[in-house]
Parts: sequence; structure tokens; C-alpha cells
Amino acid sequence: MCTTAAWGAAGPGIPASPDAWSPPEGVDLVPLASPSALEVERVGGKAAALAHLAAAGLPVLPGVVVPVGAVVDDLDASSPLVRALRRTLGPGPLIARSSSPVEDTSGGSMAGRFETVADIVDDGGLAEAIRTVAASGERVAAEDQLDTVPDVAVLVQPMVTGVGGVCFGVEPVTGRSDRLLAVVSVEGPDAVVSGRVAGVRHLFDPAGRLLRRDGDGDEGALPEPSSRALVAAVRQAGEQFGAPQDVEFLFEPDGTLWLLQSRPVTTEVRGTPTGPVYGTGPVAETFPDPLLPLEQSLWVDPLRAGLREALRLSALAGPRELTERPLVVVVDGRVAIDLELAGDDRRRRRWYHLDLRGRAREARATWRVGRLRGALPGLGRDIVRHTDDLLAGVGPLAELSDRQLIGVLDRSRDLLLSLHAHEILMGFLVTSGDSRLTGVSVAMRSLIAGRRDGLSDEEIVARSPVVLALTGPRLDGVRLPRHLESLAPPLPPATVDDAAAVVREALRLRVRWVQELTARVVRRLADRLVERGVVDDPSAVVALTFHELAEVVDGTVVPAPAPILRVRARAHLGTPALPARFRLDEEGRPVAVEEVGAGDGTGAGGGRGRGRVVHSLDDVGPDTVLVVRDLSPALGPYVTRVAGLVAETGSPLAHVAILAREAGVPTVVGSPGATSRFDVGAVVEVDGTTGAVVAAEPAEMAS
Repeated sequence: MCTTAAWGAAGPGIPASPDAWSPPEGVDLVPLASPSALEVERVGGKAAALAHLAAAGLPVLPGVVVPVGAVVDDLDASSPLVRALRRTLGPGPLIARSSSPVEDTSGGSMAGRFETVADIVDDGGLAEAIRTVAASGERVAAEDQLDTVPDVAVLVQPMVTGVGGVCFGVEPVTGRSDRLLAVVSVEGPDAVVSGRVAGVRHLFDPAGRLLRRDGDGDEGALPEPSSRALVAAVRQAGEQFGAPQDVEFLFEPDGTLWLLQSRPVTTEVRGTPTGPVYGTGPVAETFPDPLLPLEQSLWVDPLRAGLREALRLSALAGPRELTERPLVVVVDGRVAIDLELAGDDRRRRRWYHLDLRGRAREARATWRVGRLRGALPGLGRDIVRHTDDLLAGVGPLAELSDRQLIGVLDRSRDLLLSLHAHEILMGFLVTSGDSRLTGVSVAMRSLIAGRRDGLSDEEIVARSPVVLALTGPRLDGVRLPRHLESLAPPLPPATVDDAAAVVREALRLRVRWVQELTARVVRRLADRLVERGVVDDPSAVVALTFHELAEVVDGTVVPAPAPILRVRARAHLGTPALPARFRLDEEGRPVAVEEVGAGDGTGAGGGRGRGRVVHSLDDVGPDTVLVVRDLSPALGPYVTRVAGLVAETGSPLAHVAILAREAGVPTVVGSPGATSRFDVGAVVEVDGTTGAVVAAEPAEMAS
């Protein structure tokens, strides 16, 4: 049975609490039970943390600290300090551990940098161990080229053995505060923290209930009473310090629990995630880069409204869901979408532009034989023609007044809403064949031809607007891929084998064309505002929303100074990519949703192939398998020269997936945790039919 023990309840060889004990005169020692043991500068961070926990009644081994500044250079077996330690801690084996003021603090852990000496059985060995640990600050200073040698106190405790490891007060990867992770080994905590063994991973909820256990066999598996005692102790340690802790622990053979070390976790605490599961996959091709505030206002707001309208018309979401759920969120400038409504998250499908064929049966039943489905291709063609007429009617932007330019932006937002809604509805309700048509392949041919003709990027866009499919929208201008000629072999001719696919692709392209029109209008307005002295930097305009920009142009408000606008505009740029699947915590921060049983993804075609894994576009080649998070437009020029493509998110309907399929590249999308599961250099086999990605022996490369 598992128990927790306070000082004095540890069993044979461990003495009762020396609360009243004081060291002999002239001997500089600090028992963990004394008030002085809370002074970090004197006893170091490790000892002070354990003293704090012991004072709170948590199970901490008795210990005595040789404090910072104590004279230890001439210690031997007969030294008064050594004899006092032995009298206090008993005749059994001891362990001497470092405890520096720079160790195990909120400013840094210095984990494993200083010395530890275990299994000390005689007094001569104890004297030598104290000298070794105290001097380890000099080694760290030399290795790190420090100007000052760190002080090191020495914590001496009884040596105990058993099953142990490390427990984190939050899930260390995601930062979820409603999860605790323990890694346990029968070889004890030192084997875990040194990396010598992988240990058995235990994922707990705050009540100590086991959610998942991973590891070889049952060695290191904690029984339920031990699990609950450990979780309770680690949570109480977090409460004592006001922050989740990274705790080393050990269970003796009789089940007694000891906390051996406690330090603040280095993971950013993300809280408890709630609400829908979001992901970037369905919109990664549309918005591959973080968006500035004006870009969000012009392009994300219409997408959100179009998605809401499509869900309403298709009856795939109820009125309450459409009212209460945001559907599309922007986190640190990056766009993500509600996967539970916009994709069949139960089967981990993240369809590009919300292909809900997995749930389309519900819609078909609602619409009774598909009246709307039958009308959609015709409606789509109508909106394509309408969009082309509107774009052709805009005329030269230089001839439009400021108010007229604002009007173009306003109408473009409405037009984007309609385009998104029609294209999303077709993904919901219209079943298409295995189309090979993609604007990306046409765009690549057009771009290569333009470059060979010596045209600039601006001239290529004017001649062949389809090339915009190769890049996401930006207010600061189009950036087309370079060096296509050396990256891709000649592609097979595009085939048109599905009328619905043609209409859907046409709608996608019109979305990108309207986005580019709005970008050009914004640049024109920004230049005019600078000319009039309203702002002194055209790049600062991107910090405004559309309605703020309209008010500035109208003269009803004065914008903030350009430096403030620039800070606001770029506050979130350069932030890390979002998790493939996440929820938001109470403060709106993303918390990754754990991939349950990383497994196969969705086959996107291209047959079967094998190659060595690469994660960077700089490393692609004919014998490589490119493994990525999202199917961004930047991949387009590269996917035709790899042996396989694997993406954590995305859909077989994505531009890049279609392009890879067209070139005969085995492609798998929606493969959970692929970038973590498949390391660079590993050899894998990709099955574009079944969605399987499996490890292969390097020798198989030649077969």
C-alpha cells in the first residue's frame, strides 16, 4: 500500500526530526527543518525548496545542508562537520547533492549541471563527496566561461532506492494545467532525468486518475494508490509555490513516497482548454502566413461570415452553434477554423475548405434528394461570371476617388462572403470525382512561361492572374516562387473530368483575385494618406481595421502615430506556428489537443513510394519524402520532385495535394503528429491510397 511520510516516518535507518538539534560549536550546518533552510542565498534553491515543502507537511527526506561559504577544502573522515552529519543522519548510505542559489529557481533550473555523489558508505567518502560537490561550481564556470563562479551548497540526505522518476504539474508539451505527466523507471529518478532510460509515461487528470500509460511492459507502472498519492503531493507542491512544479520523486519498496526535488516547470502554463477544437489545416493554403490587423478585417471576416452562411444553408449546424461558436479564430495573426463543425474531427479529417462529405449524409437527408445540391453548380457559375464582371468594371485605381476606393473594399468584402459561401457549400454537398484539375498546376506553367519570356512578377500577374494561386494574399505585394525551372519536371496536361470540380476551382481562384484587388486598393489609399500628411508611413495603415481605415479616409478620426501603429500591426508576427489541433484556454491562448493514438492519415492519391524524410524545402530531392505541418502554397513548386508527401493537416482537395497527385507523387494528408513521428533521415513508405505511412528499412530503398 502506498503511503506518504513526513520526517521521522521513513522507516529503518532514518532518524526522527532533528528540530531541536543544533550543530556543534564551530560547525557550519543547516538542518532542513530549521528556519534558516528557507534562505536561498545560504542553502541554495534545491534545499530551500525542499525545506519549504517539508514545512508544509509534504514527504521530504531529512537532510542537512553544508551552506554556501562553509570551509570544506580540508575535510576528512575525522572532521567535526563530517562527524556531526553522520550522527544526525545515521549510519546508512548517504547522498550528497548540489544546491546552488542559481539552481531550481524561477530564473533557471541549471538541471544536471552541478555534481551529485550517491551511495556514500563511509566517513572518508562523505568528506570527499562534500568537497567534490562544493567545487562543481568551478567546473560550471569554466565550461560556461562565466566571470563569476556560482556558489554551491551541499545537501546531504539518506540514500533511498526504489521506483521513481519525474512528475510535471502540467502537461509539459501543451502546457495544459488539467493534465499531469509522470515518467517512471524501476531504476529510479536519476535514470530518468539523465536520459539513460525512457521510462513509463503516465498521463493523469488532477484527481490522479490515469488517462494513458505508454511504455514497455509493466516495469515502472504505478499502481492506483501510488498514482493518487503522487498527484496529490505534486499538486500541493504547486500550491505551496504558487506555480506548477517539476518534481523528482521516489517510492520505496514498501510504498513510501519521497519528494526529492521541486522546481518550477519551464513550460508556459496554458490553463484548461475549453470549447471547440480548432486547426489551421483547412485554411493553410488560403492564409499560409500570419495576418496583419487590416488583412484580418478584409479577408478573415468574410470567410467567417461565408462559413456561417454555408453551415446554415446546408443544415450542418444548428442556430445555437452558429450563434455561440466563432467558427474562425485568429491567434497571433494565424487563422484557424472550427474543426468540429468544419470537418469530421471524429475521424481526424481536416478537409481543405471544409469538405464535409463525411457528414454530407445529414445534409442530404435534410434537403430531401438534394434540391440545393442540384442547383449549386449553376449558382457557382453565376457567381463566377458576376465576379468577373465586377473585377472588369473596377477600372484603373488611379482614377477612383478615396471614397470610391473605400467602396471597392466594402463591396469586395461582400463579394468574398458570397464566393466563400458558394465554394464551401459545394464542398459540403456536391460529390465530385477524383479530379486532377488544379489552378496550381496551371499557375506553375504560366509562371515558368512568364519567366522564360523575361517578364517581371507584376507583368506575369497582369498577363496570367492564375499565378496568384501560388502564393497567399499580402497587403505589401505579391511574392511569387523563384527557380521553378530547376525544381519541377514537365507536368502532364491538366484534365477536366468533373464539372463540379471546375466550378469549385474557379471559385477558389476568384477568392484569390478579389483578395489581390483589395491589397492594391489598400496600397493606393496608403500612398494617398501619406501624400496628404495624414500618416507618415504607408506601412502603418495595416494596423487599422477596415472600418477604422474608412473613418481615417473620411477624416472623422485621426490615426495614432505611425510608431504606435507599427507596433500594433506587427505585435504577433514571428510567433511560432499554431498546433495542428488545439483549444483555447481562458485567456485565448492555444493549447494543443493531444493526438490520440497517432495513426494513419487520409490517402490523397499518387500510388506508393518510399524515401528519406525531410522537413525543409531546401532538402527535397527525388529520393525524399517531404513531411510538413500544413499544405501551404509555398510547397507547390517542390512537390513534383519528391518521392512522397505527408502533411499533418489538409485534404485531398487542397491545391498542393491535387498537384502532387497529378504528378504521381504518393500523398497522405491529415496524418496526426507526422513531423514528430518521422524524424529527418528516417526511411518511410507512403501509401497514397490507404493513407498509411510506415517505417521502412534503408536497404529497401534499392528494391
